[in-house]
Amino acid sequence: MRNVFRKSKAFKVVAVLTVMSFAGSSSVFANYPVIDISNLMNAIQQLYSTYDMINTTIEQVQNTYQQLQTQINSVKSMDWDNLKDSFSEDKWSSEGGLKGAWDNIGNFRTNLTDATSVINENMNLINDVKHTLENKTVTCMGKKYTVAGLFGIGKYGQNNLLGMPLDALDYVKQQGEEIAKGYEGKLTYREKQAIMRKWGLDPENYAYVKLVEEQANSVINDLIINGSSEHIDAQLARAAKNNEALLALSKNADDSIVAGIQASVGATIDLKNMCSNMWGSLQKYGAAYAEKSVEEKLRKEAEQEAKRKEIERRQQVWEDEAGFVPSWL
Repeated sequence: MRNVFRKSKAFKVVAVLTVMSFAGSSSVFANYPVIDISNLMNAIQQLYSTYDMINTTIEQVQNTYQQLQTQINSVKSMDWDNLKDSFSEDKWSSEGGLKGAWDNIGNFRTNLTDATSVINENMNLINDVKHTLENKTVTCMGKKYTVAGLFGIGKYGQNNLLGMPLDALDYVKQQGEEIAKGYEGKLTYREKQAIMRKWGLDPENYAYVKLVEEQANSVINDLIINGSSEHIDAQLARAAKNNEALLALSKNADDSIVAGIQASVGATIDLKNMCSNMWGSLQKYGAAYAEKSVEEKLRKEAEQEAKRKEIERRQQVWEDEAGFVPSWL
């Protein structure tokens, strides 16, 4: 996304607003879904928890692979030639199973070598997932955003979901004031009253709320659609496929190696599922949280401004009629 205000999208938003307003009375809003800000806040907190689990799981998988590499390299460093000598016929006697036993050991040694290659590839895949989450950026509202940054992690952690509503409001007030005022100027008195009754906002502030929602949607959709989710899901799917090969290669391996491989398999599956849940929740709640937060802020500001003006009006009445303003007013 370019580091400019998307006027084309902004005009689309205003066009939708205008159509809604020109439809007439407050019945236009009868079917509009009402989402409580506290429920949205809970959803955002759950999203943060989900990302914490993703981050923790990535670290666990990385650690498991590193431990597996150490264990396998230790086994591979055995003196296999000396071990083979112990299977020579003058040192062993059995019912002809020596050659078969050595062949199995040879296969195990080959499997360990192949397993090392698979683990190295999976390490690279998991490292790439972490790097993508923390470093793949989109630019919007004059800021750079990453998936990890949305949850306060990494270089861009200051540009997060909790701060996005006010960041977006500041930005659209600077860049979209003309659009918001233009939208307000097209409305009749009745249409303005309908918006005020439904939202507790004047049309200009209502336009700001919808512009904030559009900007938040742009950030989230660009992060999800333009590479991050598709790339990460593909990397995790590939790692899961590699894990199937690891399980096959771990036959006859030490119990600790088998356990490590099984743990990595389960963690990779969990990681893919958690990422899928994160993408869906981000799209469902991210922009809605930004919109609702700004709506609440602007409504409270409007209420405070109305109270201030009412006090000023009463003070003026006292001044005009009694020549003084009582201290209690």
